[in-house]
Amino acid sequence: MNFKWDIFIGYSGPDIFAAKELYNLLKNQCRVFLDCECGEKDKSFMESIPEALNSSNIFIFLISSNKLGFLKDEIVFAIDLNQKYGNKLFPVYLNGKPDRIGDIPFGLWTFPGYDEVVDGGITGISKKILDVLGVQQPEKEIVHNPNPDCHTNSLQYYTRSITAIKLDRALQWDKIIRNCKESINTFFLLHGNSRQSLTLFLERIERFLSIEAKRPHTVYRVPFKIEHSEAKSGAEWENHILYTLSSNSEEGSLVEHLFQKSYDICLFLILGLQPLHDLKLIHLKGIKELITKSLPKILKETKPRNAIRFLMAIDYDDQGDNTHKQIKKWGLEVEKKTGIQYVTIPEVMFPIWQEVEDYLSDLRPPPDEITINNIKNEFEKIKKDDKVTFQFLADRLDRHTGDI
Repeated sequence: MNFKWDIFIGYSGPDIFAAKELYNLLKNQCRVFLDCECGEKDKSFMESIPEALNSSNIFIFLISSNKLGFLKDEIVFAIDLNQKYGNKLFPVYLNGKPDRIGDIPFGLWTFPGYDEVVDGGITGISKKILDVLGVQQPEKEIVHNPNPDCHTNSLQYYTRSITAIKLDRALQWDKIIRNCKESINTFFLLHGNSRQSLTLFLERIERFLSIEAKRPHTVYRVPFKIEHSEAKSGAEWENHILYTLSSNSEEGSLVEHLFQKSYDICLFLILGLQPLHDLKLIHLKGIKELITKSLPKILKETKPRNAIRFLMAIDYDDQGDNTHKQIKKWGLEVEKKTGIQYVTIPEVMFPIWQEVEDYLSDLRPPPDEITINNIKNEFEKIKKDDKVTFQFLADRLDRHTGDI
């Protein structure tokens, strides 16, 4: 049978960054379908996903502690194709493979899978998948987590291909790292122009927080929208946090989940799957209730053994947008009344050449002088274009250093 796609990647919403990383590692070696990268503009996902499943040779499903949502329908569809036509199916367990069969969704326990913890992270898993396809691939250095005591629900391994997210933002990063070395509940506010690609900074938190803070953290992304339902009140934000922390088989209140998950390790909750912008008054009301009522209440009731930290990211196209100033005001009021530390992170700005040069000098091995000069010439052109994003700059640096 001729397939349009070699591989179909399925994931639940909060695991989008792991899905994108796997996609990026595979896309130059074979034909990979990932809905957010390959969906056709004139088709809804209700049309494009079944079509992609029907025309894929191998199904890869990312399984984590996050609720499956629409992913469960994709799994059922794929299992049916496996039984009828023999398509291969591999679950990838992002938080480690569950010990009990009952904790593995549907009939996935009958399929050979990969465990991110023991199979070398997403990089190692991508190599195993390519081996299944019989694709030859160049060796690429894997840098192991130097602190095995640090745990996150993200990757424990990384390659140079993602280190462009560490290019600059030293002021912002240092603020977070200093706080995360302490035992204090905190609410952070991160803000900047949409050109700054704040999602890369959030990805940096997911991947490197525990390592650089030298204090174990479990990082969760709390979606702003769940199955088309946006958080418009403090209570709805609480439900979204509970949705994120609870797995399919877990029951209990938000306070119970927060207490349990912060018992042995600090929690870092990123509010919103992506930076929030264009907020309506009803959304701002919900954020205000979250900050001024919900967070103080649930932290008081939880009495966490280890610190719980919350971060909200706001980006904007209009430099005159004062949304972040409103949130800062609410945060300062709560800090004064409740003792929850509020931290405004300096506005994220486009890097200067010195920051780019410092980043390049930290690479191992560092680029040669000719490459650095080529990068500098391109950087001088890029910085003059007010439409160029930080993501574009990071991608260009990766390309110059041979990582793409």
